[in-house]
Amino acid sequence: MVIRPILGFILACGLMLVLTSTAMAQQVGSIRGVVYDNDFDMPLAEARVTITETGQETFTNENGNYTFGEVPPGQYTLVFSREGFLRYVESGVLVREGQLSDIDARLDGDFAEMEEFVVQDIQLGGATAVGLLDLRIESPALIDSVGADLMSQAGAGDAEAGLKLVSGSTTTSEGFAAIRGLPPRYISTQLNGVVLPSANPDTRAVKLDLFPSDIIESIQVSKSFTPDQQGTASGGAVNIVTKSIPEQNFFKISFGVETNTNRPENGGFLVDARGPVKFSGVDNGRDLPGGLRGLTPGTSPILEPTRFGDAGPGYGNAPLEYNWSMTGGGRQELDTGVTVGFQATMFWEQDMSHRENAVNEERVISTVNPGAGMIPTTSDSSALGFLRPPEDDGDQILTSIFSETKSTHQVQWGTLGTVGLQSENHDLRITILHAQNTTSSASIADDTQGKHEKFPGHDRFDPTSPGGSNDGGDDFTNFAPYRRLETQEYIERTVQSLQFGGEHTLALGDAVDDRGWQMGELTWLVPVLDWNVSRSFSRRSEPGTLILDSRYNPANSISAVGSQESVGFEGAGGELGAFNVIFRDIEEDSAQYRLNLKFPFRQWSDEEGYFKIGIFNDFTEREYKQDTFTIPEGTQRFLFLEDFFGTRFSQALSNPDEFTDQLYDPFGGLIPGFAFDDPGDLIATPIDFQYTGEQDIDAIYWMVDLPVTSWLKFIGGMRFESTSLSTDIDPDTPTTEVYLDGPVLATIPGATPGTPVSVSSLPPGTLDADLSQDDILPSISMVLEPAEGLMVRAGYAHTIARPTFRELTPVSQSLYFGQTPFVGNPFLNMSEVKNYDLRVDYRPYRDTLFSVSYFYKDIKDHIQVVRQAQGSNSIVIPVNFPDGEINGWEFEVRQAMGRLYEPLQGLTIGGNATLLDTEVTLRDYEQDQLGRAGFPTETVRMTDAPEYLYNLYFTYNREELGTSFSLFYTVRGNTLVTTPGVRGDVNGAGGSPNFYIPAVYEEEYGTLNFTIAQRLGEYFQVKFAAKNLLDPDITTYYDNELNGGKTVKTSYKKGVDLSLGVSLDFEF
Repeated sequence: MVIRPILGFILACGLMLVLTSTAMAQQVGSIRGVVYDNDFDMPLAEARVTITETGQETFTNENGNYTFGEVPPGQYTLVFSREGFLRYVESGVLVREGQLSDIDARLDGDFAEMEEFVVQDIQLGGATAVGLLDLRIESPALIDSVGADLMSQAGAGDAEAGLKLVSGSTTTSEGFAAIRGLPPRYISTQLNGVVLPSANPDTRAVKLDLFPSDIIESIQVSKSFTPDQQGTASGGAVNIVTKSIPEQNFFKISFGVETNTNRPENGGFLVDARGPVKFSGVDNGRDLPGGLRGLTPGTSPILEPTRFGDAGPGYGNAPLEYNWSMTGGGRQELDTGVTVGFQATMFWEQDMSHRENAVNEERVISTVNPGAGMIPTTSDSSALGFLRPPEDDGDQILTSIFSETKSTHQVQWGTLGTVGLQSENHDLRITILHAQNTTSSASIADDTQGKHEKFPGHDRFDPTSPGGSNDGGDDFTNFAPYRRLETQEYIERTVQSLQFGGEHTLALGDAVDDRGWQMGELTWLVPVLDWNVSRSFSRRSEPGTLILDSRYNPANSISAVGSQESVGFEGAGGELGAFNVIFRDIEEDSAQYRLNLKFPFRQWSDEEGYFKIGIFNDFTEREYKQDTFTIPEGTQRFLFLEDFFGTRFSQALSNPDEFTDQLYDPFGGLIPGFAFDDPGDLIATPIDFQYTGEQDIDAIYWMVDLPVTSWLKFIGGMRFESTSLSTDIDPDTPTTEVYLDGPVLATIPGATPGTPVSVSSLPPGTLDADLSQDDILPSISMVLEPAEGLMVRAGYAHTIARPTFRELTPVSQSLYFGQTPFVGNPFLNMSEVKNYDLRVDYRPYRDTLFSVSYFYKDIKDHIQVVRQAQGSNSIVIPVNFPDGEINGWEFEVRQAMGRLYEPLQGLTIGGNATLLDTEVTLRDYEQDQLGRAGFPTETVRMTDAPEYLYNLYFTYNREELGTSFSLFYTVRGNTLVTTPGVRGDVNGAGGSPNFYIPAVYEEEYGTLNFTIAQRLGEYFQVKFAAKNLLDPDITTYYDNELNGGKTVKTSYKKGVDLSLGVSLDFEF
């Protein structure tokens, strides 16, 4: 067990830090106290306290408390100040070694300066938990947040890990946001309120791991729709708020190292044969030469395979995991009264992951013999598949029951800069972000289990054993042979955003003075204008993904150790060989602007509200290019006389001159002089496609926040949003045939189920999507405060969801056997969502919260991916389900334990839980297919919606010692990954599919993270973190109801991450 030494290491680190803090406490003293408003005899928040001799400075909290944790012994002068109050000086404050000095102060109001004193709005949000609780209460929408402070305590290294700390929030297995059970299409991911483009090939969602914690001030999740949000904010709007202009001049630099318990030793890390990821994360040498893009299938010029190094991965040492970051900023007030400020961050990180003996199995249930249970999926299209009797020297029948080893090397870096100008009535900001994430993955997946399931007792070195080349006189070599799939994948992801924004208080001279402009029962105050203009860019480049599929023949008359050879198969739209190279480049460019005008007012009982109007536009363009090259099946074919567990076939394919005595032509014997890099080896294939897409969203809205009394207000309005969404398949694309949705296929004259439709047989533009829709999206909510600290919210809103570019593009491909092709659907409709929300918050203190929420969502034309049988083939395709619904409960509590028991000062306990019940109704087409397979199904759960989520955390912070630690436990419940489907022939209306594929779920798992930090002197801090301490199996399973249990589909372990970092930060 690795946990036991890890826990020992954690305890040792904890003991070291405690001893360090104890030693420090013996060398210094501390000062604490309470600052009061002397006129009202109440604690005074946000008062500045300064030690004149050392320059140390702090501010009081909401209870008037302040603390200086580390003060050398001596005599000092304390200065207490706050705007609107007279300064107070306390001299002769004595600090003794290892002792605490209590110094309280009372400040008198400075009434002589009241005419010049300007009351400013409290700044909501920020990075602290208390500030974000303020935002939660004041926001017109239901908002939950996590700040940089809590992310740091939880060891959350990026936005993906941080989002999981928010109640009801999680991420999909691909790293996209999922809120309240709704998948990414219903979530708007934003950076400082700007919707980001996405270069993901299959969705427009943004992967959150692109945003490291170094640049994040907070993650704010709006769970209800208000008209000033985009119409797609059904499940929520995830707004990543970057760090802004600081209150103090500062500089911080940090460095850390990390390791993982899965880290292989002695060269056991799989590496890309083309070399490691570069420091910059950019490698232009991997790009496809321009003259080879968009070739007609089979034409010259060809792509020489020698540029890829080996056809399969190699072995080497795992990269060192380390990171560093630098952040600095400040502000300066000019003589003109204008404040100029900036903040800049640069970060770089190198990471790795590794897993061995991971499970990845493709299985089905035979409708002819369902009692056989979950059998391996095979390349055989007959009704029995894996259950069919083997034939002497029969056709090749492959299985996909893999045990996988995979290694990933990642480099991530980026910069963030913010510059701002502030005056009494104006606030202007410019933000620039560049984030680069590059991963290089190599994997080797072996399938030996299929052979042994079919032929128990098989011995690959004994031709007469079951399944051998002479099994009772029959040769069963081709039935479920050992198989190896080798891949090398390199991905560069880039996100850039340039944002200009401002907020202006519109001083209207005498028209509206400080008392406002009276109009009936309302007194109109000074209006506020805010705006934002942005240009954002996202790119995903995959310069040469290598896939090699090979098999093993057991011992026979040619070789006593057996032999290896290539595997070819019939891909969607044409023949593919064993070695395929894919180049893919996806770019999205977004231009966006918004303008909001807010008219504050005071109503009849002197409560403040506002009326708000605004306009919005987001224009996005996507370009998708793909070029695939292959060695055609039947060319350059040879046998490599080697055991399956010896030298891999990829090494012989790449370096044939080293194995001339082991290369064998089945029809001509040994073939010395074989050359893999002869001209014409890699040719363009007929499965490629290229498309462009455009999305133009225009919106105007109005909303009002109307307080009726001091304890009741209504918030409502309406958004008018226009959508234009289109895709255009390049007419010169090599793709000549496409699959279509089953019901659509039935409307095309002459079309046959399971047979791709010829593009040339369709009218021009038939496969180009063109969605245009205008929507009126109302929203209304009520906020009731029946008692101090108690708030009840209820609301209704109407929202929408759009299909993605890829979902609308009807092209498909399979790059190896076992990969079911994803097919776009140009006939998708937009979804409509009716949202109902109820929340009760009880906040007896500013740092305490008890909350319960109920929500219900009614969805029309919900888009979900299904698996369809079309003839002997199977495809995965997005379709509109008629309706769906989500019921959910959320519970949340945060309690500062010092309020309940003084010795527990500094300890905070919190937690949240979300319970989800989701259901979508299948179309008649899918119900019919499942019914004919013998598994009638009318409804399923919604994909990517966990049955439950919960988080528990404990944080402890002793400011006087500079010591803090935290423990976070997060659980994600069972989650539907894919809906049930069918595979194989569907013979007319009365026929039955050959195979049933049960629904696939991700099994519940929990994550436990521990962090401890210690300040060393005034400027340094050391931090140790242990993440994923429980190291659970991450498992998906087939929900096999017929056999009364679960059958594992995939399973692996992430390993435990251990990190140690040190930082230097100071203010000046």
